[in-house]
Amino acid sequence: VSKLKLMKADHQSKQYRLEDQLLKYFPEEIEKHKGFIQGFEADLETLATHPHPEDGFAGMEVRGDTLTDKENAGAALLDACKEIKNSEPVQIGSYRGFAMSVFFDAWRQEYTLLLKGKMTHRASLGTDPRGNLTRIDNALTQIRKSEHFSGKLSRISGQRPYHC
Repeated sequence: VSKLKLMKADHQSKQYRLEDQLLKYFPEEIEKHKGFIQGFEADLETLATHPHPEDGFAGMEVRGDTLTDKENAGAALLDACKEIKNSEPVQIGSYRGFAMSVFFDAWRQEYTLLLKGKMTHRASLGTDPRGNLTRIDNALTQIRKSEHFSGKLSRISGQRPYHC
């Protein structure tokens, strides 16, 4: 009998924990993810209004100078990085509608570029000017992967919990 009472108490404890998750935790998580999705969608719109030319360079603003040549933009980006000595992000310009800031990551011993729209996107910078521009474009391409989360969220929110 005491074993059955213990099993019943354990079962009720699990049931209350699941009910708490259904009523509190999961709705909070869904709202948080909806905010992420809205931010990613806004950033996708920014990318759509500032498209990348097929055989060209979209242009970049670094320290007030508008640069339309990849080599010059990459070199200016590296020069801006050399001036940054601490781990606080410093705004250095903009690219395709996103504000750019850079900080030095002492742990990794590398510069990290932050692209700020509604959300913040990261790109690690190296020593190659053209390679850095490719890394930045790759970071912006990753925004499209947010569509995966949108579909996942709609599947989750469409499910109805069973009530015991």
